Amino acid sequence: MSFGALNSAINHGFGPFSQYTAKVIGNDWAWLTACLLAALPMPTWRSATKSGLLFVWPAVIAYYVSDSLRGTYATEIGGAQVFDVAGVVMDALLYVVFGSLLAASVGLVVKLFHRGGVLGILSLLSVPAFIAYRAIETRGWMLQDDAPDDHALLLVSEWIGGTAILTMALIVLGAAFRWIVGTRKRASEMNA
Repeated sequence: MSFGALNSAINHGFGPFSQYTAKVIGNDWAWLTACLLAALPMPTWRSATKSGLLFVWPAVIAYYVSDSLRGTYATEIGGAQVFDVAGVVMDALLYVVFGSLLAASVGLVVKLFHRGGVLGILSLLSVPAFIAYRAIETRGWMLQDDAPDDHALLLVSEWIGGTAILTMALIVLGAAFRWIVGTRKRASEMNA
């Protein structure tokens, strides 16, 4: 729940360097990573999805409650501030649905990861690969002539992309290390 409230607060200028942290936390890559971290300890699709939902739903609700308290859904009509109930409810419901699909997808990634093998490694690689793709795509968009002048987003996308690529390399190295250790262990057991 605090993830959503923190995301909203940072979007509204809370904390030092909020122009950068809002680009990190307020993007799909942070929500995907946090959902994966919530689901990763769970061994089955059902338990991983449930864990993802238990992260996403309260975070989305907290985000929209926090945004509402900060006046995001207030409009001025005839000199009076009016709260757009339908707007906040529709936005929150839409992101609860998107979050549910995210949790189910992450649940599948986690299930395949816990099965192990090549498919497990590939499934785990899919998350940082998607994040790297989104960061590289964002960076490319920011470098176009008609893109807004947002140095913070350009810098963050470069940092996130590099981090995602490094994460993929570490996953592959970790898998290779486990394979080598397992091969040597099996060989030593056969010789004993």
